[in-house]
Amino acid sequence: MTVATVWRMEIDEVAPVLVELRDGGAVLVRALVPADHDRFLDAWERLSPTSRFRRFFSPMPSMSESQVSYFTHADQHDHVAIAAVHLDDDGVELEGVGVARFFRLRDRPDAAELAVAVIDEWQGRGIGDVLVDRLVELALDREIVALTGEVLDENHAMRAVFNRLGARWTRGEPGAHHAEIVLR
Repeated sequence: MTVATVWRMEIDEVAPVLVELRDGGAVLVRALVPADHDRFLDAWERLSPTSRFRRFFSPMPSMSESQVSYFTHADQHDHVAIAAVHLDDDGVELEGVGVARFFRLRDRPDAAELAVAVIDEWQGRGIGDVLVDRLVELALDREIVALTGEVLDENHAMRAVFNRLGARWTRGEPGAHHAEIVLR
């Protein structure tokens, strides 16, 4: 079996799913792949400084080529990355509107750290919930039983997503809390 075959198999384990949003709109949730490089950068440019800060806990005015490569090259086992993509009426992909990922923790192979970002103009439509719910399914498929994450105190939307899943909170970095979600 070639590396390309293994890569394709791992991506295929993240079956694309068309999901209806709270407002009646829909997005395709699928694996984030290296071919999404330009779409990923376009979405990055459309994130506000506040959204970037909430995701990375720093201003992050730009993203290096190596960072883009890292984020778009997930093995879909220990580093799972998915995208929410807006489609036109014919089902053609238009733009990326959100990404979510988890990284298996080295010291706890049954747990992973979760991260989510949604383009500002698409926030409040349920994309964060959709992405996290899909990651929960994918985590369980990979024998991950807990998801963790750092969330800024001011990020009420992400705190609500974690609370919906029964997060236990402890104090994290200054201005943030650490959440752990035990998956069922």
